[in-house]
Amino acid sequence: MSLLEAKRYEHQEAESRWSQFWEEQGIYQYDPDSTKPLFSVDTPPPYASAAHLHVGHAMSYSQAEILVRQKRMAGFNIFYPMGFDDNGLPTERYVENKYKINKQKITRPEFVALCMKETKLVTENYRQFWRMLGISVDWSLEYNTIGPKAVKVAQSSFLDLVKKGLARRKKDPIMWDISMQTALAQADIETIERNGLLNSVAFKSAEDEKELIIATTRPELIPACVALFCHPDDKRYQSLLGKNALTPIFKHSVPILADDTVDPEFGSGLMMVCTFGDPEDIAKWKKYKLDTRVIIDERGMANHFAGEFEGLHINKLREAVLARLKETGELKGQTQTLQRVSVAERSGTPVEYIPHLQWFISLMDHQNDFLNRADQLDWYPDYFQKRHDHWVEGLKWDWCISRQRFYGVPIPVWYCEDCAYTHFAEPHQLPLDPTTTGPGLERCPVCGSQAFRPEGDVFDTWMTSSLTPQINAGMTLNDDYTWAAERPGLFPMSVRVQGFEIIRTWTFYTLVKSHFHHQGLPWKDIVVSGWGLDKQGQKISKSKGNYEDPSDIVKNFSADALRYWSALGTLGNDLRYNEQEVKSGQKLLNKLYNSTRFLAQTVGDGYKHHWDNEALMPVDRWLLAANAKCVEQVTDFFEKYDYSNALRTVERFFWDSYCDNYLEMIKFRLWENPEQEKSYSDAQIQAGKAVAVEVLYSIVKLLAPVIPFVTEHLYQGFFKDQIEGEPVSIHIASWPKPSHEGWNQAQLKDGERVSEILSLIRKQKIEQKIGIATKVAQVTLNAPAEVLGACQDFQSEIASAVRAMELVLVEGPSLLCEVKGLE
Repeated sequence: MSLLEAKRYEHQEAESRWSQFWEEQGIYQYDPDSTKPLFSVDTPPPYASAAHLHVGHAMSYSQAEILVRQKRMAGFNIFYPMGFDDNGLPTERYVENKYKINKQKITRPEFVALCMKETKLVTENYRQFWRMLGISVDWSLEYNTIGPKAVKVAQSSFLDLVKKGLARRKKDPIMWDISMQTALAQADIETIERNGLLNSVAFKSAEDEKELIIATTRPELIPACVALFCHPDDKRYQSLLGKNALTPIFKHSVPILADDTVDPEFGSGLMMVCTFGDPEDIAKWKKYKLDTRVIIDERGMANHFAGEFEGLHINKLREAVLARLKETGELKGQTQTLQRVSVAERSGTPVEYIPHLQWFISLMDHQNDFLNRADQLDWYPDYFQKRHDHWVEGLKWDWCISRQRFYGVPIPVWYCEDCAYTHFAEPHQLPLDPTTTGPGLERCPVCGSQAFRPEGDVFDTWMTSSLTPQINAGMTLNDDYTWAAERPGLFPMSVRVQGFEIIRTWTFYTLVKSHFHHQGLPWKDIVVSGWGLDKQGQKISKSKGNYEDPSDIVKNFSADALRYWSALGTLGNDLRYNEQEVKSGQKLLNKLYNSTRFLAQTVGDGYKHHWDNEALMPVDRWLLAANAKCVEQVTDFFEKYDYSNALRTVERFFWDSYCDNYLEMIKFRLWENPEQEKSYSDAQIQAGKAVAVEVLYSIVKLLAPVIPFVTEHLYQGFFKDQIEGEPVSIHIASWPKPSHEGWNQAQLKDGERVSEILSLIRKQKIEQKIGIATKVAQVTLNAPAEVLGACQDFQSEIASAVRAMELVLVEGPSLLCEVKGLE
């Protein structure tokens, strides 16, 4: 009783106690030798690039973890790791902002040391955050994407892809972030809309100097123009095809060509192709083998091809070119337009396209394979597969995997300085950094040179994050290019849990890697969550600062109450933060505590948990049947990863069926006055106690995945000692199983009718301004015969629940009641 002596549940003391208890007892440890069925979870490794976390993190990780807890209680051996994505651009930007430094102005080792220092601090914040929330990961399985094991897997992946001809280095126009000065992949880009100007600019025919008007939103690229195009059926320009035009200002001669992708209705029907303004420019440049006039460098500065504008930044270049066009009279007009602009997701900088030597993974030749793999997955909710498929169908580029950064996984390659030879590391050499480790060759096997240059670029962070299933399984590449695993039974994993916004990155890239390396799926199921929203319905964001501090919420209302709010969000949908819903969770905790405390006081210290089926009364049989139905429904919801409906179902059963109806109907059986004549046998009293304990314990177990702290508290304070053979923690206790022994659907239906009658009588008492708990002299119930039949079996219990000294049953066509108060 000591844990239940306090009149109120003290969540802070309880949460501290049980967090420590779970770790000391190893409740959540994975057992590699277990014979239980395995349930393995591919958890999203958060970016270790934030000094604080918000309720959006609490929501998404709690929702996934609720599912894991249920599987653990259902008898699965749980593999539940936590990783930290601590390499890549987010970490670099975090360090640059915190220390107010430019990574280009300090040495690479100095900058990497700062990144390592900060990620250690941030990951410790995350660990404390997850522990505070009761996230039941096995911390012995922790990994980080810059750690040696992850680096080895990522470098192994690269070597395998090279061996299979799926990764290669080439010089191609790529998407480039001039602010971060690094290459980008298509998944690093987002499209925004902004107001801009559509400029009408006069080119001239080289033959007769006739004006040719083109409309462009990027006049700064005129010096990069290499051709004009029209639609082949556009009669206005058919006479010009095969001839040349002169560019404004610069007077460069460019060919006039036709292509059926040109929209004759846009502007004048003529378009200029530059190197490079967008993917359409690149496509036509390749198709027609056009000249190359790249006018900006990696910093966005204009070069000699820009003529008099050399040295200007791309943003200033636009202003300068427009000013000169006005001077020369070649700017013929401007109109407002709404632009769709591709920007780097991380920096928000408009993307530029420049030729660059980079490493790529082949995607474009395998789109159908990726779609087929996605179709083999079970998606929860299933409509998110369409989001993935639309992304795959809209791919325009192979995956550029090299990045011009300091902090990332090194590319295990060296280049001969005197010829084109590229030397790759061997699998047994991994992990390694080519900038600090030599190639292991005395001479180049092609030209005999002794001069080697290490690859200085690093991998895109998704190159590593896309391998989390392989990292968890401890997979590495043998020298014969076969894969081996330290934990062979873990691949493929059971489930991937993640947010919908990274379907195009984490989901897609992981499917790509699993298909290329293992010709299979990385997991069997994928469960997708929505965003946490602020009170106004906006996405919660660290950068916006529109977040609630979860530590304050936990302090004021409890971790369980915050988890309860998280579980109200339906699978795949966004969830707005609502303090009232958190308070509703707190109310549930208190009601559970009070109900268990009441039961502990009622059954007494000498209570033994058993009942005689012959002593069960109709009200007991109804509750047992209702509990069986609840267990079936909740279990079915969890099988579909539907934690929200699972919570709603058991909570409704607890409040309505158990507390409001059953306990109220049996209170006087449990609390009989010894001075009055006995109404119930000892066996009936024992049966009432046992059913009350049995069903409340079932409810507590059904709620344990959602609210783990209070349920552990109640288990340790009461249930564990009452029911023989229970384990050390509720979180490894058996999940409830529905049993129909001794009752049937008819009894369930009778109980539902009685519940409806109780609601009717209580409503009538309220309308007559009589308190719910106030005794009344008489309740007269008019009801059809089938309803009265149920009432007769529950007559004393109904009277007890509504505090009626007398219950009169009258047959009638409809359900009506009359309440007569005491004189």
